[in-house]
Amino acid sequence: MARTRSVVLLVLFTLFLSFSCNGVLGNRGLHNNNKLAKKTIQVFPPSQLKGSRDPQKSSSLFNPSNFWLNGKGCPDGLVPIRRTTKDDLKRIKLATEIHASKYNPLTTDKHGTHYAIVGTTDTNTKFHGGSAIISVYHPSVVGTQYSSGRIKVQNGPDSIEVGWTVNPTLYKDNLTRLYTFTKTANSACFNTLCNSIKPVRSDMPLDMVLEPVSTINHKYDWKFMLFWDAPNGNWRLKVSKDETEIGFWPKNIFTSLGDGANYVEWGGEVYGPPDLPSPPMGSGSSMLEMTRYDAYCRLVKIINETDFEVNPVGTKAFSDVNQYQAKDEGDTHEADFQHLVLFGGPGGYTGP
Repeated sequence: MARTRSVVLLVLFTLFLSFSCNGVLGNRGLHNNNKLAKKTIQVFPPSQLKGSRDPQKSSSLFNPSNFWLNGKGCPDGLVPIRRTTKDDLKRIKLATEIHASKYNPLTTDKHGTHYAIVGTTDTNTKFHGGSAIISVYHPSVVGTQYSSGRIKVQNGPDSIEVGWTVNPTLYKDNLTRLYTFTKTANSACFNTLCNSIKPVRSDMPLDMVLEPVSTINHKYDWKFMLFWDAPNGNWRLKVSKDETEIGFWPKNIFTSLGDGANYVEWGGEVYGPPDLPSPPMGSGSSMLEMTRYDAYCRLVKIINETDFEVNPVGTKAFSDVNQYQAKDEGDTHEADFQHLVLFGGPGGYTGP
């Protein structure tokens, strides 16, 4: 018991040393939209879907006492920012170059990058954002490989991704972490490593470890929401089942997204050098159309022009190689799932 406590304290101390507390980067004046604030999604007991004997699910709620030695995070008015060394900057540059070489949705535009996603198809519609509750996993990756589950909004050269990832090049570990990736006409970076998202929480780092992770017998998932605040043009990030706002992107860093999105997608993405077998995605299982085994995005929503979360229509599934699959189940008429997207695969693909 004493040894276990010592290990836990060591992990917490290591995490504590990884972050410094910096001044809040301008979270005043955020517009609170009453329509969106009133729409909360309750997590109901598990339902059956296509014969799946679905185990217990838990839409995660962040607890600062499990992350911070002091049980609460940075002092009021300060936000946690990861410390970086020269070696970190070299790895971050490599991770960013790998991740930034993606431009168009629904195309195989980068050797070694593979997708299993569902996206919107009507580019004439203005979206005020998107959301989903995504099952969290810990796929095995090595070297420069990464594996992620996320949502993405895009307009022209600008895009924002948010979700979970296992990315040892970026984080120097194989833990499942929250991440954001921002691409504009002028820059691209993870989290706060360029002119991008401005964190607003003193207790929730943008690259915090997400645990526990899903297994066959227990499902753990997180809600991720990207919301465009039309009156000021900022994009806001909300996470976990209580829709905690942890950061925002100022309108002035974008050329197109500052006026809303015209594309939203949900699903998985992996990368590996094309001369090596590609890593697993999601749960690592071949598609069985059973939420017990497949990674999923449930309660998939777009935020419409009146700022309500609604089921998307006219969506399309895409995967670029057979080792990964995405399945758009549409509206399942199940309270737990509603519009459901399944994604994942065992990997093992070699080649471009």
